[in-house]
Amino acid sequence: MTLKEYRPVSMVGSLYKILAKVLANRLRKVIGKVISITQFAFLEGRQLIDSVLALNELVHDLKRRKEIGILFKVDFEKAFDSVDWDYLDSMQSSLGFRDKWRGWIQECLTSASVSILVNGSPTQEFKMQKGLRQGDALSPYLFLIAAEGLHALVHEAEKKNLLTGIAVVRDLSISHLQFADDTILLGEASLKSIRAFKFILRWFEIISGLKISFSKSTLYGINIEENWLNMAASTLNSKCGHLPFLYLGFPVGGNPQHLRFWKLMVEKFRSKLAT
Repeated sequence: MTLKEYRPVSMVGSLYKILAKVLANRLRKVIGKVISITQFAFLEGRQLIDSVLALNELVHDLKRRKEIGILFKVDFEKAFDSVDWDYLDSMQSSLGFRDKWRGWIQECLTSASVSILVNGSPTQEFKMQKGLRQGDALSPYLFLIAAEGLHALVHEAEKKNLLTGIAVVRDLSISHLQFADDTILLGEASLKSIRAFKFILRWFEIISGLKISFSKSTLYGINIEENWLNMAASTLNSKCGHLPFLYLGFPVGGNPQHLRFWKLMVEKFRSKLAT
């Protein structure tokens, strides 16, 4: 095991847990109003299955119309551990959060300290400089705010005609879907889209602190020749995948008219209902 493979284990104190829960409950009531509709995680009225069904419907429609498109499944490296705090504060400001609230959040973030076990013995504690703590009630909502920056970059790229999403109906296209750090970028099958994907993700890395593992990310094509898809994946330094594939634990790109397509989904629902 290398140093990069180690992950921090959070030990959150009882007093902090109470404070974080109070702030998280306040944030939960308003965050759905400022987070874009392309994000589905941790928000009331938005479900994991909504994202999966939307993606499946889009892929099925493209296949039915015999039109082409590309999907890029983005792999984030230790996403929660690498969020830059200054960036997070800037995102809160841009979404309309007041100075007092942002000060409370900053106090919560900077209160964290770290100790490393060396041969079973802890070293002297030192302050964290980035990242969101596991087990912290605030962390899921703060990550949504951080992920909103990616939405803003994609939206800006569309406005400047650098990226064109996949058309659903006239004047409506889908260019990205987000469920926490599970992100799919969508676009027309063109080198312009490939360059836009890379440009957007590189910029997001720089401003947010989040690291994207391009080598673990996967490019999928709909009605596209294998040679072109391999070339495009090579440009992104990513893997080349084939339909169907799993997204959020569910199959995407299969034939929804076949019973086996729904088998995994039905089993998951049965398992959840049984608990």
